[in-house]
Amino acid sequence: MIAWGKRRSCTEEDVRFLYLFVLGVQQPAKKDFARYVGGKFFGAFKSLVGSRSFRDRVIEAALRQVPLPQEIWTADDFQRVQAGLKRHFAVPDSAVNIHDNQAGEVLFAGLSAPRAQKALHQHYGTDGCQQFMAALARLNSQNHSPIFCHIDEIDGVRVRGYAYNKVDMGKAVVMDVF
Repeated sequence: MIAWGKRRSCTEEDVRFLYLFVLGVQQPAKKDFARYVGGKFFGAFKSLVGSRSFRDRVIEAALRQVPLPQEIWTADDFQRVQAGLKRHFAVPDSAVNIHDNQAGEVLFAGLSAPRAQKALHQHYGTDGCQQFMAALARLNSQNHSPIFCHIDEIDGVRVRGYAYNKVDMGKAVVMDVF
C-alpha cells in the first residue's frame, strides 16, 4: 500500500533503495544513513535528486549521452529497486525490466512518476527537467555494450589487442574470434 499524503519515515532499507535508484550506488556511506534514517522519505529523495552527485553523475552523463555510472547490481539489488519503486512511486513491476542492468531505464521509469517529477521540477525547473528526461530517454534507446575491445594487429589467424568489461574491470572477458 502506498501512503499518499502520509509522512513516511525513511528506513535504512529506504536509504539503500534511494542510493541504488538515484545514484546507482549499492552501499551508501554510514554518514548518509545517519543523515536520512528517521527523516521524511521524500525529503531524502528530494535531497538526493538535488545533490551535486546527482547532477555530476547522472544529469551530466545523460546530457553528454554516455552510459550512467552504475555499480553491478545483484538480483537482491534489482528486487530492492523494484519494490521501492512500487512502494514509494507506484511504478508497476512491468514498467521496470530488472534483467537489463541498465540504470538509465530504471531511473527513467521511476522519475516519470508524478511525485518524482515534482521533485525534479523543484530543483531544475520545467525546462531543465524536460531536457534531462529527454536526454535520458535518448540514452536509454541506445545500445551501450559494457565490453570495450581494441585490436592492435591482425596477422593471418593471429589477433593481438585487448578487451575489458567497462563495468567490472576484474571480470574476465571470453571472446570467440572468427
